[in-house]
Amino acid sequence: IFGQSAGAGMVDFYSFAYADDPIASGFIEMSATIYGFPALTAEETNNRWFHVTDLVGCGNATSDPVAVSDCMVNKTVDEILAGYDPANVPFNPSPYGPVIDDELVFSSYLNRTAAKGGYLIGNTHNEAGIFKLGQVHNESYWTDFNDRLYTCADVVRIEQSIADGNPTWRYRYFGDFPNLVLTTTPPSGAYHTADLYPLFNTVNQTLLAS
Repeated sequence: IFGQSAGAGMVDFYSFAYADDPIASGFIEMSATIYGFPALTAEETNNRWFHVTDLVGCGNATSDPVAVSDCMVNKTVDEILAGYDPANVPFNPSPYGPVIDDELVFSSYLNRTAAKGGYLIGNTHNEAGIFKLGQVHNESYWTDFNDRLYTCADVVRIEQSIADGNPTWRYRYFGDFPNLVLTTTPPSGAYHTADLYPLFNTVNQTLLAS
């Protein structure tokens, strides 16, 4: 099974959730692991959800949850984003995701064993290249972003996989092609999702003006 970004995270969560019967013999995780993007507690998820619903005008934690959901479904993307508050619901790491239930999603993975099989785990050289488009931070922030959420988190997961006796490979994608550039100031480099275009043969074949 294979996934990229949130999909890679789901592959990783799956490998632990169904460790004894994975119905898969190989796991490819591109640009996310459980250590870069860990599961959230139910309290964290509820707090973030109801913070946004309250700002959007759909009620809060004391409201009827069905009514809140129905209201949110009928809001436009612009209405939701207008009420979004990054100070309390951070974009990085992801504000929402799998929630700990200690049945399929666990509070700790350090002492757990994932499914047996081959693992290919890696990331692009500059994951932050695409995230910079919507957020303003200094370069030290983005260096930490790349290392903490991707490169170093991958190391932890890979070392665990090796310790479990699984054939494990690591990759790092450096592809930086003119027809995939997002920005030049600063350079977008090999950004998050940049490896998907050549993988699926969907690269823009129109040469850029010189």
